[in-house]
Amino acid sequence: MTHEFRCGDGTVEVGDDGLVHAVRHPRHPELNALLDEQSAPWFGPDWRWGTGFVISDLGSGRFAAPHTMSITSDVTGTYEPAPGLQVEVTRAFGDLWRERYVLRNLADRPARIGSFAINTPLADAYGPARTVLSTNLHAQVWTGGAESWLVGVRMDGTPPALVLDLVEGELWAYSISGRHQFTSSNVRGVISLHATDEARAPHAFGGQPAVVLEPGEELRVGWELGWYDDVPAALAGHRATIAVPSLAAPIGDPIAVGDSSVVAHEHGVSHVDVPHSDGRRSRVAVLHHTPIDELVRRRVAAIIGKHRAIERQGSRAAAFVPYDVERGLRLTHDLGWADWSDARERVGMPLLLVAARQRGWVDDLAEVDENLQAYKAFCLEHLITSEHRIRNSSTADGHARLYNSPWFALLFAELFATYGSRDDLLTAVAILDRYYADGGERFLAITIAEAATRVAALCDGAALPTEASRVRQSLLSHGRTLAALGTDLPEHEVSYEQSMTAPLLSILSGAWRISPDDELVQAMRTVTEWLLAFAGRQPHVRLRNVPIRHWDGFWFGRLRLYGDTFPHYWSILSPRALLDLPPELDTPRATEIIRDVTAANLVDFTPDGNASCAFLFPSCIDDQPGYRTDPLANDQDLGLALTLLPGTSGHAPAEALGQPQPKRPLT
Repeated sequence: MTHEFRCGDGTVEVGDDGLVHAVRHPRHPELNALLDEQSAPWFGPDWRWGTGFVISDLGSGRFAAPHTMSITSDVTGTYEPAPGLQVEVTRAFGDLWRERYVLRNLADRPARIGSFAINTPLADAYGPARTVLSTNLHAQVWTGGAESWLVGVRMDGTPPALVLDLVEGELWAYSISGRHQFTSSNVRGVISLHATDEARAPHAFGGQPAVVLEPGEELRVGWELGWYDDVPAALAGHRATIAVPSLAAPIGDPIAVGDSSVVAHEHGVSHVDVPHSDGRRSRVAVLHHTPIDELVRRRVAAIIGKHRAIERQGSRAAAFVPYDVERGLRLTHDLGWADWSDARERVGMPLLLVAARQRGWVDDLAEVDENLQAYKAFCLEHLITSEHRIRNSSTADGHARLYNSPWFALLFAELFATYGSRDDLLTAVAILDRYYADGGERFLAITIAEAATRVAALCDGAALPTEASRVRQSLLSHGRTLAALGTDLPEHEVSYEQSMTAPLLSILSGAWRISPDDELVQAMRTVTEWLLAFAGRQPHVRLRNVPIRHWDGFWFGRLRLYGDTFPHYWSILSPRALLDLPPELDTPRATEIIRDVTAANLVDFTPDGNASCAFLFPSCIDDQPGYRTDPLANDQDLGLALTLLPGTSGHAPAEALGQPQPKRPLT
């Protein structure tokens, strides 16, 4: 039996066990805001909203089955997760849904609380776009002390959003459970909010507090939930939000945080505490970064010095492969793990070399030229088939995925633009022709719009009008096909994700630049809302306006941990797509995302030229410590290369960092 209570215009369904089973709103009739057994078959009652766990030196345990429970106009229950510890939970309903969690020490000695977690399983999981755009939520979470919240935005961006706003106590971490190879990439997992997670990840989020409860003492966490059309206004309603206009700046420049400023003289993230008048405190995280031109120079040197497969024989020695920064070892063979191969996303390294060379951001021009020409020979001998498909590695004979094609087409186009070999441009054209011949018109390949736009423009300058026209016609047909599909997007390696939505917007805008029409404009207007919905406004440089992505640490990293991965290098796809919008579709939010994400994507590169493919953001993922950098430098250079290379509009995200777009040669 369930009991229905009011939350504004919506409802909250509570079971006889006192736990919340469903949260609904009449404007979202298809949506239950919470995970349940229907939407996630792996989900179980021990993870419902309001369950949780305590780790302490008195003992540890979970709270799910109540010791006492009263359900009247409100809900009150007590739990005994460990001897001497009691958790009391109260829920009140009306215009807002109010909850308070009180952890009491009933023992006769002090209790050190290592973790106090409350499960808040918002329905953030992917499936077919036609379904999840209206039935699931993006969970935007922030645990920054007194200023903490959790926001569930319907995946198509349609309001109202479900907003949890902390009003009592402090939250210092969030963790993720249910993220492993069996639930796989479509599942975000169960989000747990923590008053502390010191026992499992003392370093997380700038440091977890040590909580000691004397006998009879309490630790309280209280929040309010409601449905809101205007999320920023809702979050500003209870307290003064810490003003941080910009979360990133070059080293040595001040960053304003509230009434003070922060300056750092080394590349990296600083966690800054801000006191409140009520004795609580909040925390923000800002980045001081090496100037991008210097960061790129150092990364170019590291790619050439550490990532070339020099252990190999012949032209295969020119490949670029992953590098374990911690152990100083190259991964010269993927051993069946395609995301560690010498092809696919590793093409980001030569793309960065050529983009840096075009800007003059290299220290040894001859060395860069030598490596690019050697890499081209490696591609022609080992990666590009006679039919101009792109193999997954130099030793793979199996299926070549469509994702590979535009990256290599773009590389060969830029090689032509840099060195002038007509064969390189014809290779780029042939790769794009093969992509479309193999069904690419119904595939959301990353950078296909940029590759087609660039190749067509180069063909114009190289007196190849037939090829230019054919490439443009393919892109135009691609855009019109996708516009006609509406929400019925084809499923990819992940059923729905930001790196489908951003390329979709870029394809639509690329097609619109060839042949403007109202159908493409309307499709762009709709997809822009989908893209904006991925990102929240948390005051952390790795989070603010950074789109949600939550699986690549497993596929590309050495630690084999799923997400969240913030920022992921594909985060840069959002600024690229938003930069390419027609002027009439530009919004202030787009400007924010372009600025914040472009800067955030510098955070995983270090001043010595090393890098990481993933930062595992939660305090823990399935009980394994997170908030750490994966030691593998792998595919992240695609993000830095795409920061420098322009999109379909001719603008590059680097412009948001004050870096002008260079004049790019046709030959």
